[in-house]
Amino acid sequence: MDLKSLKIISDKINIQKLKNSKIKNILITGCSGFIGNYLINTLLNKKIKNEFKIYGVDIIKPKLFKDRRNKNLYFFKKDLFKIKSFKLNKKIDIVIHLAGIPSPSFYKLKPIETFYLNSELCKIFLDFSKLKKCKFVYFSSSEIYGNPDLKNIPTKESYEGRVSSVGDRSCYDESKRAGETYTSIYKNLYNLKCNIIRPFNFYGNGMRQNDKRVIPQFFSTAIKRKKIFPFSNGKQTRSYCHIIDAIPQIINVCFYGKDFIYNIGNSSEEISALVLAKKVKKIITNKSILIKNIPYPKSYPSIEPRRRCPDISKLKNEFNYKPTININLGLKYFYEYASKTFYKKSI
Repeated sequence: MDLKSLKIISDKINIQKLKNSKIKNILITGCSGFIGNYLINTLLNKKIKNEFKIYGVDIIKPKLFKDRRNKNLYFFKKDLFKIKSFKLNKKIDIVIHLAGIPSPSFYKLKPIETFYLNSELCKIFLDFSKLKKCKFVYFSSSEIYGNPDLKNIPTKESYEGRVSSVGDRSCYDESKRAGETYTSIYKNLYNLKCNIIRPFNFYGNGMRQNDKRVIPQFFSTAIKRKKIFPFSNGKQTRSYCHIIDAIPQIINVCFYGKDFIYNIGNSSEEISALVLAKKVKKIITNKSILIKNIPYPKSYPSIEPRRRCPDISKLKNEFNYKPTININLGLKYFYEYASKTFYKKSI
């Protein structure tokens, strides 16, 4: 998370509309993560002037919760792998359930924990939302689409998916689908106000050096080892969405979303892992960096979707959404940020 990105995000948001919202008391699970940090800092914008009380739940306490000047921030330390229920004697208007395991490197190493955190934990906070009679937003994943057939790319929210229930990635894919099923059941059975967000490969300043997702991983190995290792033949494609574009749409869905399920991503730039590696090399401006395709590590799921690209028509029609950060600019921002922070010692 960095101030430059936050400034651009705040300029994209209708502050007055946000201040006029009936949602004032917000519970966010997974508040210490990449998305949670940006979301909370955006809602703490000085222009909003303490409109919101934010309750964060996670095992790690984020720095912003340690700042005593933030009078409307409340943190609850919980090991989300172990809790069986959640109680809070406070008024809550919305639960934004971000907690989950996002990196494929964990799917084979911790499949049971991955499945639990992405499915059963969802039910725990649905029960809490039902008790509080508040809105519930489930942060799902584009992984629920599995490996879409070509005629369904870009992929609409209505696509039912093509997913294996027994593959290396199934603990994540199926757990997110289970979380969506729980959310749908509570919506229909208890008339609970709900939204589901399906993010497509978010990235941006603030991702940790040890984050196993592709963009921080490529930068890390390029700078430290002068090498970039796309898995397999590097032809698998993704559409990357910068956090500057993502956060305003997350807020739009959480506060104003009229539909049930929303893709959030950038459909304009679907690129392969190999092309991404070449872009990283070019931005670092080090010709000695070697790009070498390698087999999937034993700890990493060897079967992954060939392509992933969202249909974002729903966001365009409802919120006039148009991504503004292309991949070249986003990677440039990321390198500028990373070279001043956790990569500093390696440069």
